[in-house]
Amino acid sequence: MDNTTMLYRAIQRIYRNAMVDHIRSKLTKEFGAAGIEKLREMFAKKDPETNRTYWEGVKHAAEERRTRGTGELSTIIQDEFELLGVEHFYNVFDAQFDFLCPSHAGKTKRDKAQAKGSVACLGQAH
Repeated sequence: MDNTTMLYRAIQRIYRNAMVDHIRSKLTKEFGAAGIEKLREMFAKKDPETNRTYWEGVKHAAEERRTRGTGELSTIIQDEFELLGVEHFYNVFDAQFDFLCPSHAGKTKRDKAQAKGSVACLGQAH
């Protein structure tokens, strides 16, 4: 196995799953069952090319990654949070940063911007 394959597997199977767990945990802690609605709202806009919501595109992409037989994603879909891919994390953290990284919520705009560009906020106790 080459380095690129190992890195890809680490991102898809370890980092992605950890991030999805974090997003699920924080949004459901803050909003309860409506946490998934907060996630859907981030992707509610319609894609002018496909005339479907971006959330419908997220669902379609998630199904494709699981059914192509590539093993890209092998996690069982336990809820709609599992539909998220690595490519969605920036938008989710940008929209829900204060809930996902509460230790940075009261910081200056500059410090928040710097933290948004990293996953430093995830390693701190909340």
